[in-house]
Amino acid sequence: MSSPEISWMPSVEKPPTDLEQPVERREYDRVCEEMQSMLHLIAHDLNAPLRAVRGFADILSGSLKNSLSEDDAKCLAIIGQSAERAQTRLSGILQVARVESLSDHYSSVGLGTLLDNLKLELEAEMATSRFELHCKNLPEIVGDTRQITELFRELLKNSIQHGRTADKPKIWIDGNVTEGGWIVTLRDNGPGLPEENLKNAFKLFWKLKPNDQTDHAGAGLTVCRRIIDRHCGEIGLSNSRPTGLCVHLRFPNARVGAGAVHRHHTHR
Repeated sequence: MSSPEISWMPSVEKPPTDLEQPVERREYDRVCEEMQSMLHLIAHDLNAPLRAVRGFADILSGSLKNSLSEDDAKCLAIIGQSAERAQTRLSGILQVARVESLSDHYSSVGLGTLLDNLKLELEAEMATSRFELHCKNLPEIVGDTRQITELFRELLKNSIQHGRTADKPKIWIDGNVTEGGWIVTLRDNGPGLPEENLKNAFKLFWKLKPNDQTDHAGAGLTVCRRIIDRHCGEIGLSNSRPTGLCVHLRFPNARVGAGAVHRHHTHR
């Protein structure tokens, strides 16, 4: 049986590599700090009126419930739901923008230890959904710890969100060394995606079902792509057989470190 074709995403841009001089480094950090401050202002200024719209819609629905016509009640419900969706979209935009505003602080990152910590963080969600997590052959990479943690956090949450329909939901994460660097693959046994939608999944706010009313922002894979771009790597998707979705991450700056590979642990 041939392996499924991986739909690799082209890099959007590469992180700056010419910030050797202290003056340039300070200027770059200053711009990042300014962007972060601006994001906080945007979040506060836009979220506050949206919260007010939702709050007043709920108040009116409660106080006027005995006098509202059916059409009026539906209009108020639509107002509240629309404000909630707008808040979710804003959250997704800010999530992506925060990645762009982060300074890069590269160091050795052991993926085995990182995933051990994430398992503890997401333990309640995984227990509720009865997920099992299996990890092996995880390398040590060169990267920004905060960004790599966010990368795998989003991937795990995405698998938990979409793979919970499986009879015995599972996630497998393993690494393989290639000529172009290490490829780390996260695979679940959920429903997967239609082949024609594999690239669409990286678009901001894209959903397989346009009328999907779930509370996630639809920004997770967009965030993952931006983080991988900042680490000069690649990200791609393929469908697993007989069922499930595979997310492939290529890290050019990965290496074998003490205790970094040949780990094999299972979390339940």
